[in-house]
Amino acid sequence: MSPLKRTFWLGAGLIVVSNVLALGGVFYNRSGEPDSVLRLSERELSMVYNPLRDDSDLAGQVLELEVRVAKGWVTPDKLTALGFDMGENGTVERRDRIERDGFVVLELNGAGYQAALAAVELELKQEQDTASSEAEQTQAQPPSAEYELERLRDVDTRLYVVDADLDAARLRERYPDRSRYSVVRASLRMGWEWERRVPRDLGYLLYVDLADLSVPGQWRPVFSRWHPYDRSAEERNKVSVELAFGKRFEPWITAAETVE
Repeated sequence: MSPLKRTFWLGAGLIVVSNVLALGGVFYNRSGEPDSVLRLSERELSMVYNPLRDDSDLAGQVLELEVRVAKGWVTPDKLTALGFDMGENGTVERRDRIERDGFVVLELNGAGYQAALAAVELELKQEQDTASSEAEQTQAQPPSAEYELERLRDVDTRLYVVDADLDAARLRERYPDRSRYSVVRASLRMGWEWERRVPRDLGYLLYVDLADLSVPGQWRPVFSRWHPYDRSAEERNKVSVELAFGKRFEPWITAAETVE
C-alpha cells in the first residue's frame, strides 16, 4: 500500500473511531433514568447567534440556556476550590484567568431568583424614598429599578446557578433534591465586579458557559419563529420545553411545544 493510501485510511479510521466514541458518549448519557428534568420557557432559552446560521438550514436548530449566577456564594475560597490560583491578596493576573472544566447547579424559579427579586425591590424602594424627599425629582423619569424589576418579573430568565464544583457527585450530595436542582457540565471562568466610577472591585464573579442544545427535527417547528437577533423573551413566541440531564450531566431536549 502506498504511503498516500495508508495516510488516507488512517485518517478515515480516526474519524470513524471519533464518531463512534462520540455516539457512545451520547448513548451512555441518555441511557436509563435522567439525573434530573427541567421544564423551561422562552425566558430560559434563546437561539444561538451565529451569522453563518442566518437564513440557512441550520436556523432554529441550536439553542442556548439563559442563566444567571446567584449572588453571595462566589468567594475566594470557592474560586480556589474550583482550581483558580488566587495569588497574594486574592488577586489574579489576567493571564491566569483560564477556563476550568467543572459542574454547576441550576435552580429554576427558586431561592436564587427570589433573592434577585428582593434585591431589586429594595433598590426600587430606596429610589422612591429618595424621589419623594426631593421635590425636583418628582417629575423625573420612572426609577431605573422599576424597569429592572418589571423585566425580572416578566421577561428575564428564572434559571440561576447556585453552586459549582469540579466533582458532580459532591454537588449532587449537597443538592439531593432532583426535582429542584439540576447538575450540568460547564466551562468556568472567574472575574471581578467593578464599581462604575471608581477603580475598585466589589466582589468576585464566576462566568459559566454551558453546551448548546440541538433541537430534534420533530420539534423544530416550535422554534420556527425564533431569530438569533431576538435577545429578549418578549420577541419570541411562548414555549414549554422539557430538558433532561443524563449520566454525564449533559442536557438534551425531550419535549417541546408552543404555548398560547
